[in-house]
Amino acid sequence: MKLNFQQAARGVNKDVTINVIDTCPKCNGSRCELGTKAIRCPYCNGTGMETISTGPFVMRSTCRRCHGTRMHIKFPCNECEGKGTTVQKKTVTVPVPAGERKLLILIHQFQQ
Repeated sequence: MKLNFQQAARGVNKDVTINVIDTCPKCNGSRCELGTKAIRCPYCNGTGMETISTGPFVMRSTCRRCHGTRMHIKFPCNECEGKGTTVQKKTVTVPVPAGERKLLILIHQFQQ
């Protein structure tokens, strides 16, 4: 962030554009294309786990199709690719106090 001498001496509110991971605006976080919805995973019957038998041994592991979410998305959202979140640019107003020599900005959480 660049400030001229007068802004640094008197203080100013500066607008800063940041990248934020937020809910997908197209699917509202449902991860499905509009008009569709997720169904119970047919591969693990909605348990999130699959059983693999190899001879006398039985292994249980996370379902390879639904990745343990228990839901299968046949038509994922094109914008977020079925993730439910996208990287979006947001503008934040940051107050710079008068006479500040060094400015450290920590943005923990952004809510609009």
